[in-house]
Amino acid sequence: VSSGKMMSRDTFIRTDNLITDIEEYRNYNDDIEHSRINRVSTVDVGSGINAAELAGMFAGDDPSFSRTISRKIKKLSYENKIIYKSELNKIIAELERTREVKEKKYVNEILSAFTMKGLSGENDTITTYDLMSVDSEGRRILPSTDKEFGEFEAMLRHNPAYLKGIYSADPATGEISDFGIFLRLVDIPNHDAVAREIFEIAGSYNSNDLRVLTQGEPILYKQIYDYMQSDLMFFVPLVLLVISVIFFLNFGTLQGVLVPLATLIMADIWLLGLMGHMGFRLSVLGISLPPLVISVGSSYSIHIINRFLIDRESIVRDRKSGLHSSMKRIGITLFLASITTVIGFATNMATQVSSIFEWGVFAAIGTFFAVSIAALLVPAVFSLVEIRTPANIINTILKVRGKNSSPDKKGAADRVVDFLAGTAVKHYRAVLAAAMIVAVISAAGVFRIRTETSLPSYFKANDYINTSSVEIGKKFGGTMGLNILIDTKNADGVKSSEFLNRVERAREWLVSAENSDLHIGRTDAFGDFIKTMNMAMNNDDKKFYSIPVNDADIMDFFEIYSGDDDNSDGRIDDFEPYIDPAFSTVNLFARLQEREGKLLGTSEISYIINRVRDHMVKEFEPLGCEIIISGEPLIIQSLAKYIVYGQLWSLFLSLAAVCMVVIVLFKNIKAGFVALVPIGLALLFNFGVMGWLGIRLDIATAIIASITVGIGVDNTIHFLNNYRMVSRDKTLSFDETLITTLSVAGKAIIYAALALICGFSVLVVSSFKPIMLFGILMGITFIATTAGALLILPAFIKAVNFSMDESTATADLQRFESGGARELIEKLIRSSRQNSRIHKSLKRGYDRIFL
Repeated sequence: VSSGKMMSRDTFIRTDNLITDIEEYRNYNDDIEHSRINRVSTVDVGSGINAAELAGMFAGDDPSFSRTISRKIKKLSYENKIIYKSELNKIIAELERTREVKEKKYVNEILSAFTMKGLSGENDTITTYDLMSVDSEGRRILPSTDKEFGEFEAMLRHNPAYLKGIYSADPATGEISDFGIFLRLVDIPNHDAVAREIFEIAGSYNSNDLRVLTQGEPILYKQIYDYMQSDLMFFVPLVLLVISVIFFLNFGTLQGVLVPLATLIMADIWLLGLMGHMGFRLSVLGISLPPLVISVGSSYSIHIINRFLIDRESIVRDRKSGLHSSMKRIGITLFLASITTVIGFATNMATQVSSIFEWGVFAAIGTFFAVSIAALLVPAVFSLVEIRTPANIINTILKVRGKNSSPDKKGAADRVVDFLAGTAVKHYRAVLAAAMIVAVISAAGVFRIRTETSLPSYFKANDYINTSSVEIGKKFGGTMGLNILIDTKNADGVKSSEFLNRVERAREWLVSAENSDLHIGRTDAFGDFIKTMNMAMNNDDKKFYSIPVNDADIMDFFEIYSGDDDNSDGRIDDFEPYIDPAFSTVNLFARLQEREGKLLGTSEISYIINRVRDHMVKEFEPLGCEIIISGEPLIIQSLAKYIVYGQLWSLFLSLAAVCMVVIVLFKNIKAGFVALVPIGLALLFNFGVMGWLGIRLDIATAIIASITVGIGVDNTIHFLNNYRMVSRDKTLSFDETLITTLSVAGKAIIYAALALICGFSVLVVSSFKPIMLFGILMGITFIATTAGALLILPAFIKAVNFSMDESTATADLQRFESGGARELIEKLIRSSRQNSRIHKSLKRGYDRIFL
């Protein structure tokens, strides 16, 4: 809570109201809450009442509830409306939802200057007192005169632990500039409901002269969830619109837009419906799934319909027979493309990061849905309706087939294909030389890549989450921190003067100016209680704000200090965050602070953790203590390691799987390795761009490699499959075979790539930085894979004189047989006769490979 006049009656009243509103989520009263809602239900709106009038009905006897009604009116945007019965019912529904949250009593403790107790000592006793007095009904008595404000301020300043704890002072003037209100919530997995309520309450107190900022993990996840919803609602319609434009540019008919669009919508519905039925939630990474399925699925429909257009003459003569024949031609390509994409996505299951694992599973399932629906629905529709094609497309197809047609100007895609074909075949050395230069530059950039897994890094620099984190961190020492657990291995070990003084020296080291690179703005530990007790027992003299030198004095403090122990675990409730029940382990909490307005990244956090661990082990090992460091920064550090390892495994598995699939399905060993050339260069280019542009490897960009392999290889497969079919025409020279292959496959590849590039480009408007960068990088990657398939791949084939005709494949298989593989497989088939299913499967595979 920040104001230009913190020590003023108006600021105190509003701060007290804020705390009072939050206290209702700790001190729930069922009778009062139901009575409130019943009173609203009985309001007679008649012909309508003013919104302010409705809230004013409760202002006199229940101001807190009146403020609640005002918040709900604002949330529903009813401030300037007349409230009728329907609007009143919506307000009541909102009030009931709030009551249900209050009923859970999510708020366990509120620490603030208005609610905390101080310590005083007299006659060998330590007593507690309220920093702010309360009346007989428990309401806080706020200062009203300059003298009372001065006395209250003196109490705050008297205890050094309060500075950057419950208040902050302006470093220039020394005046109190902020109050900190710390909410300790009950330990449950999901705080979303209470986070929304508190965020709403805090926002209602913001004005020109009072600022209320909220921070903490529940608020962070609340913002993430809100952004995910808005992104998802925006992405899906936008990507469908973009893909529709691509369909129209390619096919030029309404039919060519609606049919493939229906397959994409159906695939998304199936995927999201499956996730819903299985109880999976969309993660930050998961919001890319719907646009991904749409973008990937669009390429399958494009290739199918383009194949139908090429075979249009036979389809017109005999529709069902022609469609069947056409699907047989494109079927192997579809199968190859989809299986490699599914495998590429599924390799993300090798990671230990659950959100990446789930993304890999459902991306693979979504791809399977997309190709299955496209392969079934598109030919089914065209078996009932005639394929309609603009005349210019028909003429282009006829030219490709060598037929006479009316003169027609080539489209942009055809001109691009002709240019790439000529360049790849006639200037293949220059193409490969340029590719090698780019590869070397990219390889240098790979070594500049860093990992980033900090949640605040998901947000843009000027986002509320980051700006509030920097401001609160600057004033209160940080918004996240390390829990440094120091285990003495002895019951009551933390009551030792030597041990506690050593902890205090460690705290001084952590926040010292010479260790500013640790970015630790404040530490909290059990010693603060002991130091406060020591000061209280010495007439509140600040000189005694220290750990006593005698163990006996510390033991006496525990004897004479009394406090609440609601759970009867042997610890005073105030001590619970800092010591264990056996008093053998102390928790030293070190808050990490962003300095100079810069957020701490993963590399900085890893450096801090390692330095802190080394020092603490060195400091406490002589006492036989064990050091355990935990907290959110450790999760960030571990996540970075898992992402890097998962990326390497995913990359290796996807490349190996793609190579094997191409070898088996093309029955050509060299084809598998040739297919890796454009993909490998595209991967290297992607990582090089990341390194040179300073884009860090995070939870979103970590999956780009598997996507590049899984989807990018589709273009390579389409090219190789068409190259194989064109190679059967022995009248064509080697160069003519390559050029013809590009003419047949090039246009479909370009439009499929355009759909992918445009589909992923909508992610650049995401609220999350990783998703935004993911969209940019995917666009760059698909440009690279398309250039690889249409330029580098034919140039490489020309350079190595690679052929996919049957004689070459037979020679490769003969070399394979010479190693005794054929005899081994035949023996295996004979031994499997007892199981007819296995025997038939092996025999079928043997026949396909060798016969």
